[in-house]
Amino acid sequence: MALRHTITEAKQAWLNDSLIMATPDTLWKATAWCHGHRSNKIPPLLKLDGLLAMTHTDIQQVLSDRFFPMVPKPVPASDPDDPSLQPVRGFTPIMEEEISINLSTSSTKSSPGPSSITYKLLKWGHAANPSHLTSLFNAAVSLGHHPWHCATVVPILKPSKIDYWVAKAYRPISLLECCGKLLEKIIAKRILLDAARFQLLPPTSLGHRTAIQPSMPSSP
Repeated sequence: MALRHTITEAKQAWLNDSLIMATPDTLWKATAWCHGHRSNKIPPLLKLDGLLAMTHTDIQQVLSDRFFPMVPKPVPASDPDDPSLQPVRGFTPIMEEEISINLSTSSTKSSPGPSSITYKLLKWGHAANPSHLTSLFNAAVSLGHHPWHCATVVPILKPSKIDYWVAKAYRPISLLECCGKLLEKIIAKRILLDAARFQLLPPTSLGHRTAIQPSMPSSP
């Protein structure tokens, strides 16, 4: 660990000296160093004070200030053109077969959320005891509470950007919990099924359509 730390400091010092004493020829040569190589680390970013953020903590703070402002924009609770409230519909409980069908179409290569629980683990657990996920999902919908509200945010480089020293050259990717995505997938399919059954979408809408499947339950 001490050797790696010493090598890292020596590389940073050499690169800083190379940038300070750069010439047009050496600068264009440096831009080609990363071509064809995959990098798992974010390069130094510019802070608001004009200095470089080189440590993991400083880079994290720069990206956090860019993606998650401390004072969010106000969102009104209602708008003047909101439709009138409709009677509450009854909820048909989620069945074990419904979870099995949606799990079978879920990719095992999907990146997990903060808990590191993948779709493969959910498939194993549901096959071992189908009642656990069924009871959990029904309780979440009945109580109106989404338990999986945390995500792992990963910054991804935007392609064809001139300056990668600024935080706006990155876009955040949220890795949500697979358990929460499974519940959302089930509810989304029910909504699409009702939209197709009751012809809620206009004929000009070609997307977000699904074929009516009698075996799939829907709300009464």
